[in-house]
Amino acid sequence: MSVFAKNTMTIQIRPELSLLNILAPLVVAPIFMTACSFLREPGRRQFSAIMIAGAGAAYLNGGLLGWAFVFFVPFVPLSSAGCAICDTALALWYFQGAPSIFVWLRRASDR
Repeated sequence: MSVFAKNTMTIQIRPELSLLNILAPLVVAPIFMTACSFLREPGRRQFSAIMIAGAGAAYLNGGLLGWAFVFFVPFVPLSSAGCAICDTALALWYFQGAPSIFVWLRRASDR
């Protein structure tokens, strides 16, 4: 038996990234976009600025003093992947100027 046998680390098993883990954040993003679409400009822009600043500050400051880690991370091992997918969808929407979803639906129905 080796001297280092007691100090070995076990490798953490990472779950597979399933289709559900990809689709769920892609459902959350349009729900947020739709909720924001009920706000008229400039209220939508101001609300979005506060949400982005607040989320960024909470993330960079460590969240809810570590409680977010305690309550969510052990139960959702792929939460970072979900955030990356949802944030990418929201970023694309914001780069387009965060238009109202209802304008998109109206344009689609006019075609």
